[in-house]
This record gives sequence, C-alpha cells and structure tokens, in this order.
Amino acid sequence: MAGNFGKGAAWRLGSMVVAATALAILASGACRGKDTGAGNAGGAGAGGRIGGAVTDLRFVDLDGREHTSASLQGKLVMVDFWDTWCGPCLRALPHLKELGEAHEGRLVVVAVAIGQEGEAKVREVVARQALPFPVVMHGAQGDLVPAFGEVSALPTTFLLDQQGVIRQRWVGAQSPSTYARAVSDLLGS
Repeated sequence: MAGNFGKGAAWRLGSMVVAATALAILASGACRGKDTGAGNAGGAGAGGRIGGAVTDLRFVDLDGREHTSASLQGKLVMVDFWDTWCGPCLRALPHLKELGEAHEGRLVVVAVAIGQEGEAKVREVVARQALPFPVVMHGAQGDLVPAFGEVSALPTTFLLDQQGVIRQRWVGAQSPSTYARAVSDLLGS
C-alpha cells in the first residue's frame, strides 16, 4: 500500500509541476507558438540591453512616413514587437493606444508588426483597432537586431528615454499600469 501511495503522490506532484509550468507560460502573456520571424528584427549598438543607446534608428510606417532617431529625439519612444496571430499582442495594442494619446507629443508608440499573416492582415488589425501611432512591417525595416536584440516572444516592448536609451524591456503583455508607471517615471509626472 505504501508503494501505491508513493507512486500516486509522485504522479500528483508531476502533474502539479506540469500544470504550474503551463500556468507560468500563460501568465507571462507572451506568444511563443510561431516563429516570431524577428530574429533579424536599423539601429546600432544597444542590442536590446537596458541602458544601451539606440542610434541611427529608421522606421518607415505603413503610410510611407519615415521616423528616425533625429525625428524622435526628445520624446519617449515605445517600440512594440507584435503580430496578428498573438492574442496578448492584440490585447496590449489598445493600452498602448491610450498611453500614446494620454502623452501625445511626449511619447511616440511604434508598433513593429512581424507580419507572418501578411501586410493585409496587419492593415486589417490597424483599421479595426483604429491605431493612431506608426505601424511598421518588420521585414521592411532592415536589421533591427543591433538595436533591439533577438525577439523570441511576442509581444516584446521597449521603452526608450528622450535620448534614445533603452530604459525598459518587457517580454509578454504587461498591465496598463505597468506601462503607464514606467512612462510617468521617465516623464517625471
């Protein structure tokens, strides 16, 4: 009888470990199910490190407008890597929209769509969510790895200060208050 109890207890413990691992992945709010395609996610130098400066950054958004380090200088910049198939990404976009609107002129949100389902699907999401900030297609931007490092889960979001230094890096969707607190801390408000 003791042997059966031991096997049952081991099985229950193993089940709990598997369940806890699954919950941890779900709780992280990150999508890892598809290859993000962001391995070759321009910029120079920071490699996604907190405290690293992102220089020579250049994005061209879906409307053909160019955004550069020079044009973003003096503003906080939130760069969000996302995709249309990623639920946590889609749920985070409205929070980023609200944050950008609340700090208009002082914060620029740039959404980098990996675009595995194509540009038409990205444009559909942008229209449906009425996203007012620049949305760029990842593949059209050149190599973003020097600036932001490897992006292995979505969403991955970076917050750059007014001088282009990475101050925050979040893997997985965060609560609206987490994003808002980080922005407020950097703006001194």
